[in-house]
Amino acid sequence: MPINAQDIEAFIQQLDANPELKRALQDRLVDAEAVQRALSDPTKRDAIRRVVLGDDWEDMPTLLRQLIESQQRHEAILQEHTRILQEHTQQLAMLIQTQQRHEAILQEHTEILRQHTQMLIHLNERYQHLESAVEGLKGLQMGEAHERETLRRAVTIFRGGSGGSPDHPQVQRRLRQWLRPFYKSERPMNPQADPFLADVIWWKDSKVIVGEISIKVDRLDVQRAKQRAQTLRQLGVDATPVVIGLEWSQPETMLEAQEEAVEWFVDGKLSDGFIEFRKLEEPLEADEEV
Repeated sequence: MPINAQDIEAFIQQLDANPELKRALQDRLVDAEAVQRALSDPTKRDAIRRVVLGDDWEDMPTLLRQLIESQQRHEAILQEHTRILQEHTQQLAMLIQTQQRHEAILQEHTEILRQHTQMLIHLNERYQHLESAVEGLKGLQMGEAHERETLRRAVTIFRGGSGGSPDHPQVQRRLRQWLRPFYKSERPMNPQADPFLADVIWWKDSKVIVGEISIKVDRLDVQRAKQRAQTLRQLGVDATPVVIGLEWSQPETMLEAQEEAVEWFVDGKLSDGFIEFRKLEEPLEADEEV
């Protein structure tokens, strides 16, 4: 006998009334094809998903939307961070270029400063050299002025007698007379020992002074006076070396003069030999030219 709709409806009512029978029938009838067919029915699909996924299924679209929105925000933040990072990279590159340019300028300025420093050092050396030359010239002029003044006062200093600078004709004639035996020997003479280079030649009768005149008497003055007097003594002249000045260059210089038997008139003080020469009586013919 054919089954009609009423029969099917009555059967369904029986299944609803008998849950165990309904589950047994479902186990027999529900397969993958049945599930797929049920999912294709919109009215059943939501029910099936609700059964499978639970009550959270209804919140799933909201969660997905929130997740998408969060993802979008994160992407926007990342894009902004990327943009900021790119800007920072560009700024850093500009700073590096600026730093390199500043370093190049600094090196250039350093080189210019070094050149200027060398120029200043060179100019300072030239200035010091010029200053030293000026001081030397000034000292030479002062020394020459002191020498001229001493020669003008020689009669007072030596308490009589005759003589003067070897440039004076009278002194030159006397020196040539004394040195005549030396010239005959044709021996060379060291300038350090040449009486013609002495500052003053002075005599009283047979006693002769061979003197060096300086503002500051140093050991070279002492040695020159000694050697030039020694040249005349070797020729039989009673010559005494003398140094005359305003002060000693060093305290040791006076001790050296004593050791070398060089008399002195320095800083207003006189050696014993200088005093003895001043005490000599001037003979009446002392002013006559030789």
